[in-house]
Amino acid sequence: MKYKIPVSAGEIIDRITILEIKTSRVKDPDKIVSLIKELKELSPVQNKILNMNSRLKKLKMELNKINSKLWDIENSIRNL
Repeated sequence: MKYKIPVSAGEIIDRITILEIKTSRVKDPDKIVSLIKELKELSPVQNKILNMNSRLKKLKMELNKINSKLWDIENSIRNL
């Protein structure tokens, strides 16, 4: 079941960067299919947000780097 909830543009972009990271790092093909599906659903919203402000594209790249580092840190903690 899906719900529509109001969220900020920042939350949407954060979710998209996390999905992009997961898509590139997860090994399970079924999970990858699900991740890609969600990314496709969010793609029109992302395009609308990023087209409104070119500075947001740069901020998204920075957020992606931060979330990638967090992913690595969390993975290392899980592997302890």
